[in-house]
Amino acid sequence: MILGERSRKNMEGLHIDLIQLIQAVAQNEKVEFLIYDGVRTIEEQRENVRRGASQTMDSRHLPGADGYGKAIDFAPLV
Repeated sequence: MILGERSRKNMEGLHIDLIQLIQAVAQNEKVEFLIYDGVRTIEEQRENVRRGASQTMDSRHLPGADGYGKAIDFAPLV
């Protein structure tokens, strides 16, 4: 997986274990992926629920008690 600048920016605020997993996959894949969503604010999550893009306010995209997000949304670029 090749990580572009936007993907790297969207990884900011993620838990180190998730970042390390993404980096490990990136070293072994030849397909470029876009990480288009990482950590969300409460307002962003509320809007996603309102639009039906998310079903819950208990999202792992929201920073946990430790201050880190633990979810990403990604897609391969073709």
